[in-house]
Amino acid sequence: MIEVRESPLKITLGATVLVDYDAWFEGGLPKIDQTGEVQEVKYVRAAGGKTFDRGNRMHSISWTVMRLHESPQAAEAFRLHTLASLPTGGVDLIIEVMGHEGEMVIASATITDVQTGTYEQCSRITYALKGGAITGAPLALMGRVLTEEGDGLLTEDGSTLMIE
Repeated sequence: MIEVRESPLKITLGATVLVDYDAWFEGGLPKIDQTGEVQEVKYVRAAGGKTFDRGNRMHSISWTVMRLHESPQAAEAFRLHTLASLPTGGVDLIIEVMGHEGEMVIASATITDVQTGTYEQCSRITYALKGGAITGAPLALMGRVLTEEGDGLLTEDGSTLMIE
């Protein structure tokens, strides 16, 4: 059985909307991973080495989105139009959450892989992208935490907003 959930997100690459609120995610919401540049130093005759965080944060994001169309022909037309209209790289990927202010931006994002298919009246597209730093974040993307004062949200700078 396939897990499918309605999209609470709008994902835009440059001026192209990749996911809108009327789409369905297959297998859950997008997965975001972070990597960075780490320099390793191994000293002669030392008990252990040392690492230095050199920054250069990169983020990868992937998801599968499904849409129901009026006919199999409409699904195929949508799939082909999507492939033909994908933007080239180096533009911001913007993620907005329905009903929440703000947006999360992955800077200078590029599509690294797209897999498409149709079945009956349904189109299915899997996207994989890589980009640079993440800026901003709507409240819905921040972590929920329990503090001594009560329920709160962890913001991107590490401070806590209390929920009243």
